[in-house]
Amino acid sequence: MRKSALVSAASYGHNSPRVPGSHHGTSFNGWDEERAKLYEGTFIRSERKLDSARVTKIWDPDKETAKNPGDACGIETVTDTPEECSEGEDVVPIEGEAGLIAALEAGKLSLELGREVTIEELLE
Repeated sequence: MRKSALVSAASYGHNSPRVPGSHHGTSFNGWDEERAKLYEGTFIRSERKLDSARVTKIWDPDKETAKNPGDACGIETVTDTPEECSEGEDVVPIEGEAGLIAALEAGKLSLELGREVTIEELLE
């Protein structure tokens, strides 16, 4: 099973104030429904479970917000930086809400270490 990080995946706000919202961890880790109900913001429950990876770390510009999906989805570590988030992981999905340049900067360490990196870019 591959270890995955989630970078910039607990809040959203491209060129606007960030608001809580997450669904990326539920596909791999599942979720605890009671904890998910406590989440303030959008919490999308995946319709299927993928067993190919497990999300073990999460980072977001709003660290407090990152703790919520981390807790609901059983993500063990909320990191202080995107670089910490990608260290030791096999796959690093980067949510592009911060823009492509910020997403690339967040994934730079992973790319240098030869990690698989995917970037979801919000196009305007």
